[in-house]
Amino acid sequence: MVDPAPDEEVEAIGRLGVALLDAGYAVTDVSRVAKAVARSNSAEFTVGALPTGVFVDDGDRTRVLVSTGTSFTFEQVGVVGKLAAEAERGMPWPQLQAGLDHLYTMRPRYPLWLSLLGSGLISGGIAVVLGNPWWAVGLDAALGILVGYILTVAGRYPRIAAVLPFFLALAIALLVGLTASLAGIAEVPFYAISAPLVMLIPGAAVTNALIEVSAGDVVSGGGRLVSGLTIWAMLAAGTVAGVGILGGRLDDTAVVLGPGGGPALAAVDPLFAWPAVALLAIGVGVFLSATIPVTLVITATLLLAYAGTLVLTPLLGAGFAAAVTAAVLLLALRLLERGWPSLPAIVTFRPVFWLLVPGSLGLIAVSSLGSDGSEDMIWTTASTVLGLVIGVQVGAVASEAFRSGPGHNGGRVG
Repeated sequence: MVDPAPDEEVEAIGRLGVALLDAGYAVTDVSRVAKAVARSNSAEFTVGALPTGVFVDDGDRTRVLVSTGTSFTFEQVGVVGKLAAEAERGMPWPQLQAGLDHLYTMRPRYPLWLSLLGSGLISGGIAVVLGNPWWAVGLDAALGILVGYILTVAGRYPRIAAVLPFFLALAIALLVGLTASLAGIAEVPFYAISAPLVMLIPGAAVTNALIEVSAGDVVSGGGRLVSGLTIWAMLAAGTVAGVGILGGRLDDTAVVLGPGGGPALAAVDPLFAWPAVALLAIGVGVFLSATIPVTLVITATLLLAYAGTLVLTPLLGAGFAAAVTAAVLLLALRLLERGWPSLPAIVTFRPVFWLLVPGSLGLIAVSSLGSDGSEDMIWTTASTVLGLVIGVQVGAVASEAFRSGPGHNGGRVG
């Protein structure tokens, strides 16, 4: 019979696993890191992870540590990655406990007003990339600040956050529609409604779901995927409800608010999309409290993702372009994480989902079911989403071949 492990070791590994869960890592990565930390410290006990907690069996009894449900900033996620790497190298248990204590007391690195400005940059940047007219870009930037504030406040109340996607989508649809009506604009691009909602898209949940399914954690991955799709459906339902209250109708990619519609206003010049992508990345870094290195990686990643779609879509089609782009970027980011655990792929890859269609265009496709001319959009979106799913799975499997992920033994800490 295995001698019971000291309580200090059990608690430290369990708390590290919970911190990884709170940071948003897949249970596949959490289990692997916890087992690696135990091995590196010659601790003989069994460790496992579920989406809501970690269990540690020391041979005498099983202890279960439940996830706190804390919403981490990007900076905190980077700290978790560094702690995992150092623990795998044999960090003393008291030092690991002290690091975890500090982790849960960290405050956002940017003041609230600057954080909200970042949420405005996210929404405005997406609006430019999606080709909205300038009036919609300005409105979306303002609404993005509002959405950012609501998300910040609602994060303290999990029950409210659960139903927030529907009501925020409803409110945004009403605000955009009423503003257009007051300005005498009869035809509103659907993209103007979807841009402020992009921050609610569950990109991390879908990514983790696919990583877990690829690794054989079907129960956990399936649950995450259903949760992500539910949020998606709530966003679409709220948008459709808002358009219905306004008495509008869906016509391809636009919402017609008046009889017969009207001339569509000119969209932003596509050349502005490049600086808009950079501003979007900066907004992500500021709103989600990322360090400067993480923000720089996110900026480079989004620019590469945008370039990949522009170059590959005419050659391969939207679906294959999304698959190739997602696979290459996820593989590269998880390998980068292997060398620098403070640059976790779980945060550097998340904004890619906001740019590669599942967020904005996926919402539009679901909402535009039954509208005139929506078949082509639905097909394009479906192929793109499928391409992303395949791409993420390929990238995840390929990265596992290199044993990438948080806390990889031998990786550089910094």
